[in-house]
Order: sequence, then structure tokens, then C-alpha cells
Amino acid sequence: MDETLNRYRESIDNIDAALVFMLAERFKVTQAVGEYKATHDLPPPTPVGKIARLPVCASWRSTRGSIPTSPKNSCASSSTKSSATTSNCAKLKRPA
Repeated sequence: MDETLNRYRESIDNIDAALVFMLAERFKVTQAVGEYKATHDLPPPTPVGKIARLPVCASWRSTRGSIPTSPKNSCASSSTKSSATTSNCAKLKRPA
């Protein structure tokens, strides 16, 4: 198969694996927040609270600049990667 196409597919696979890993990590943290709030008698999240955080997300994006244009080996090149990230990248392989 075409080598260029294979590189594109590998990049997509790496991005997919990184997204899955990041979403799993995000879930762990949101779960911990819920447990913390429950044990400290704090109120649960509300739709209004979520909407209030949207400007923070927009601000974060504007201060970080644009999305990188070279996702090649995004899992392998991450300076904060863990062995879990590497193994997640290895597990997600696209059929030929």
C-alpha cells in the first residue's frame, strides 16, 4: 500500500489513541471531583455551572494558539506520556 497513506493512517491511529486515553483520564478526574464534592457536602454540578465554564475553555484555547498541524506520532512524542498511553496507542490499529 502507498507509504504516504500508511503514514496518514498511523497519524490518525495515534490521535485516536491519545483522545481515548485523555477522555479516560478526564473521566477519572471528574469522578474524583464528584466524590470530593459528596464527602465535603458541596453541591453537584448544574447546567448553569457548566455553561459558566465555557468562557474559560475559550480563553484556554486562545492563549494556547492553534491546533498543531503535525500530529505524527502524537502518542509517542508526548513528553508526558505514560506506559498506559503507549500501550493504548499500540492497541489501536487500523485494518489495511
